[in-house]
Amino acid sequence: PVVSFTVPATRAAGAIIITASHNPSSWNGFKYKSQEGASASNEIISQIEKNIYQLTTDSYQLSVKRLALDKALKRGLINYLDPSPPYFRHLAELINIEE
Repeated sequence: PVVSFTVPATRAAGAIIITASHNPSSWNGFKYKSQEGASASNEIISQIEKNIYQLTTDSYQLSVKRLALDKALKRGLINYLDPSPPYFRHLAELINIEE
């Protein structure tokens, strides 16, 4: 719910959640949230899967640009965000926690 709230609240283009749900981490996969914070439609999921397949074939791997995390941070390409405070404020507006 935090990510679904945060995506539209921050006007992000979408979000990727890496999760294994209740399973061990070896089962990790990812979920994509649209710019509305909703789960992706089957059409979008199919397109993402197609793109992943193309990017993991030998001919495409050479063209994928890679950048180390520290360099991406120095260039300002990555921003860290703690979504909890705005989400909890929003919940406090909806729920009377005192009762």
